Amino acid sequence: MRHDAGLSPGEVRALLAYQWQALPRPEPNALAKDDRDAARLMSLMLAFEEIYGAGAPGDYTVELAPLAARIDWLLRWVLADRDADPGWRQVQRPIVLTPSTAQWLEPSAPAPGEWGVLRLYPEPRLPRSLGLWVEIEVVTPEPDGWRIRAQWQGQSDETQELLGKFLFRLHRQEVARARQTQ
Repeated sequence: MRHDAGLSPGEVRALLAYQWQALPRPEPNALAKDDRDAARLMSLMLAFEEIYGAGAPGDYTVELAPLAARIDWLLRWVLADRDADPGWRQVQRPIVLTPSTAQWLEPSAPAPGEWGVLRLYPEPRLPRSLGLWVEIEVVTPEPDGWRIRAQWQGQSDETQELLGKFLFRLHRQEVARARQTQ
């Protein structure tokens, strides 16, 4: 999969740490709870971006220092993932995200119709991955694995709106990254 800044409307090609985990289709109440958790985390990520911007850790305006300190504490203590294997977060790989789908490469092929969680780790300064439910639509062979296209599942209107904002932010970052490499 080629990496470049996503310039197609609604499509973002990015380098992100991510992990696919096949899981049974959740019950509607569990899906709704996971959706609320994802919406809260995306809201926090967007607020984090406003406070810290794209600067180095600890770079924020004097006016926002008290809020930044509270967020730092909250993130470190309350929101930290407790992954048994956090090594996947260290490897950024190409992924294509749209408001309705995700495409990525996997070493093995899941079956179309299979459900699972796609965990994104878009912000290395935040100790939490964003987990979104997907259903596999298409699996095609590639020379270095299997190209997966999956549809987001169980998203409320709020989550869809936040995902759109998140994708816009990610698009800006990828355009900036592309300009730096030119």
